[in-house]
Amino acid sequence: MKISDLINEIDGQLIRDGEFEVLEYCTSSCQKKFLSFLENKKFVDKMNPNVSCIITTVELKNEIPSFVEGIVVAREPKKVFGLLHNFMSTKEEYAGKRFETQIGQNCNISPLAYIASENVVIGNNVIIAPFAVIRENVYIGDGCKIYEHSVIGGKGFNFVRTQDGKSIGMVDCGRVVLEKNVEIFSNCHIASGPLPTDITKLEENVKLDAFVHVGHGTRIGKRTLVPAGAQIGGNSNIGEDVWIGVNATISNRIVIGDGGRVSLGAVVTKNVQKNETVSGNFAIPHAVFMEHVKASVTKE
Repeated sequence: MKISDLINEIDGQLIRDGEFEVLEYCTSSCQKKFLSFLENKKFVDKMNPNVSCIITTVELKNEIPSFVEGIVVAREPKKVFGLLHNFMSTKEEYAGKRFETQIGQNCNISPLAYIASENVVIGNNVIIAPFAVIRENVYIGDGCKIYEHSVIGGKGFNFVRTQDGKSIGMVDCGRVVLEKNVEIFSNCHIASGPLPTDITKLEENVKLDAFVHVGHGTRIGKRTLVPAGAQIGGNSNIGEDVWIGVNATISNRIVIGDGGRVSLGAVVTKNVQKNETVSGNFAIPHAVFMEHVKASVTKE
């Protein structure tokens, strides 16, 4: 795709034409040539060299690296980016081809469950309970179990705030992937993402207890267990064999290493190292947390 082919849909001035395959955020690790936006100078040096086209401000246009082919100048680059994504979401070359939903063998799917008629793939021996919801762009592997009132591929929380005080919702084009033998207990929400490159993935044998939320673009590694009420922010990377305790909160874009443990009720705002246990609000290494607790009891 060329920017010049879409300029009528863009509230901005074309400075230089360029080609792109997808839309992405400028610091993304995307390996395709992509169009992005830039409103803050601090991200100039962090830009992925695969950014082939950019929507930016008049003030920043001369700061753009030489590897960027196409440049559009706009008053509100992020708003233009969001609106362009919403326009492109109706195009198969951007959002992907549509197909009839496919369901494997020996599945036990309640007639009271909702399965989108398009863009869903369900493997063999899958159980889906009454009132579960499976939305479009979802892949469910063999042996998965999804219980009552859970939503897989639910609407992601993605908005662009504009200068006139409005919020523009971004259309979901991302995917949700549940690998083999994942279990989702009742009233969970697994969010989709806005961009076609967004993948929310639960790897083999991940188990979620009731009332767990998984934000868009998050990956949860094999055999990880997440008890009831935990909240996991978007674009996080949770390793294998991790334990996330009851009612724990994981902020967005957090990395938890393999074997990490998050204690019940912890609020995690920083990365957790491999085999590390963290506790508290805000979470710190468990041993340090316990020293603080002991010290406070002693003072009393």
